[in-house]
Parts: sequence; structure tokens; C-alpha cells
Amino acid sequence: MSYQREAHKSKKLNTISMDILCYRGTNKKPEWIDAEPECFPSLCTVVANLSNVTRTPYQGPQGTYYIQVYDVVLMCGQAELKAQIRWKKNGKEMRSPASIIYDDLLESSAR
Repeated sequence: MSYQREAHKSKKLNTISMDILCYRGTNKKPEWIDAEPECFPSLCTVVANLSNVTRTPYQGPQGTYYIQVYDVVLMCGQAELKAQIRWKKNGKEMRSPASIIYDDLLESSAR
């Protein structure tokens, strides 16, 4: 699934911080988060630098704005989860690393 962001200032598209949710309920085929929101806690947060990801300028009624399209790629290994950012540049697939911060680390650093 691709993500699309837009902003009037190009620099606002330089970084992301995105929660990855998991399902911890009893339904064998959960479909909608709003049916059981308490069963979808955040597993981790993906943080990435998007300064190299293509942004396309457009003209709108309020002036120039920029659109950026990318994918968050999660790779499941034997012992750990890894993340990357993927986008197209001149028809070629590009990738860059992303960091994963597990929520237990976020909670302990907020104390």
C-alpha cells in the first residue's frame, strides 16, 4: 500500500514517524479497526528520513504544494523486524533505511 503526503513547504516532507498496529484480539479474521479499537495496540513506530524521496510540485488555489508517494516496507527476519522506505525515481525503484522503535522503548523514555 502506498502512502501519499502533501505539504505547501517541501521541507515538511523530510521525515515521517508512523505507528505500526497489531491485532491482539480473538477474532480469527479481523477486518475493521473501529469494531475493536482496543484490540489494535501500536506494536512499534517506523521513523525515516524522506529527504531523498521524490516530491512533485503542483499548482493549486493556494499556491504551490508538493506531493510525495512512498511505501513502508516491513521485512520479517528470523529474529527481528526491519523497515525500509521505497519509492520510484524516474521509473526506477529506490530504497532507504528506516528505524523501528518499539513502544516499550518509547514508554520508558517518556518517563
